[in-house]
Amino acid sequence: PDAGSKVKTGRTVYLIINSDHTPSIALPDIIDNSSIREALAKLKAMGFKVGDPQLVDGEKDWVYGVTVRGRQMSTGDRISIDDIVIVQVGRGSTEAADSLEFLESEGYYDDGYYEEITIDDAYDMGGASSGSGSGSEEPAL
Repeated sequence: PDAGSKVKTGRTVYLIINSDHTPSIALPDIIDNSSIREALAKLKAMGFKVGDPQLVDGEKDWVYGVTVRGRQMSTGDRISIDDIVIVQVGRGSTEAADSLEFLESEGYYDDGYYEEITIDDAYDMGGASSGSGSGSEEPAL
C-alpha cells in the first residue's frame, strides 16, 4: 500500500528493506580443525560462496587456511555473502624437512644380542643352502 494509507485488519503487508551493504557471516572454526569435506559442507550450509580449493603442502584433505580476495582469514572474521571463499587444503605431500628416512636391516636378536646377517646367512641357518631341503624353505629368522 501507499504511505499513509489504511489497511484492513487481518491483511498481510509485505515490506522490502534495501541495505547499503551486503550481509556478512562469521567464518566458522574450520581452519586446522576439519577435513575439506566437512569444511565445504559447513560453509555451503551457512550460505558462503565457495571457490575451487587451493592446494598447499600438508596432510591430504586437511584444511590449513581460508582466503577471501587474497587475504588470509581467521575464525570469526566476518565475510560478505557476495565474496568467494577459497579453502587452502593439503595436497598430501610434506616439505623435505618433514620427511623420514627408513633404513632396512637384516638381523635377529639372540639373548639380547643383535647380530647383522645377510640373506645368504639366513638361508644357511635354515638349512636351505646345505642341500638338506627342497630349496623352497623359508629362512629361520
